[in-house]
Amino acid sequence: MIRVAVFASGTGTNAERLIQYWQQKTNPIARVVLLVSGKPDAPVVDKARHLRVPVVIISQRSLQHPVDLINVLRSEKVDALVLLGFLWLIPPDIIRAFAGRILNLHPSLLPDFGGKGMYGMHIHEAVVSSGTTRSGITLHLVNEEYDRGPIVAQFALDVRSGESAHELSARIHELEQKYVPAAVELFLRNTNPYSAPQSSHPTTETEVQTSAP
Repeated sequence: MIRVAVFASGTGTNAERLIQYWQQKTNPIARVVLLVSGKPDAPVVDKARHLRVPVVIISQRSLQHPVDLINVLRSEKVDALVLLGFLWLIPPDIIRAFAGRILNLHPSLLPDFGGKGMYGMHIHEAVVSSGTTRSGITLHLVNEEYDRGPIVAQFALDVRSGESAHELSARIHELEQKYVPAAVELFLRNTNPYSAPQSSHPTTETEVQTSAP
């Protein structure tokens, strides 16, 4: 079974969904064995503990000097990392330790509306202000730059005329809840999470899928 660590520091609905997705299967190919968070009071922490997933709280300093964190991940025999609402830049040491095995969820169609400072409602406000007609979500491999790693999967929707950033955010979240667990599982099925690949290129890539508007 593939052992996954989720990094999250927000409300945790996507982390909760992924944890339950595998917990509810009779013969899952993977399970979340650890939650790593930078906020001890984040709702995601309580959600993980309620689902009996161990939690590790880190600081930005400990992330930037991650020897202890890497040792914890290895002691838990973690095979892959999934970032679901985790805003801190992952340092090179962790990227090397889990090369090609770190996925990040970003709530836009990268490369549009990505990069440092582009997170949460900032993204949806920028999308609405730009007048673009499409938005969505992206799962991509993590490298040493914000939102610049190879794209693994994207799921899109049409931006409605006159839609507010809050309304768009709610529909983007519906995409996340619907597609992310299966997309993560597909990635894990089609790569070898037990050993780091030599290339950072994704093993599998899906075409953009569009939900009903």
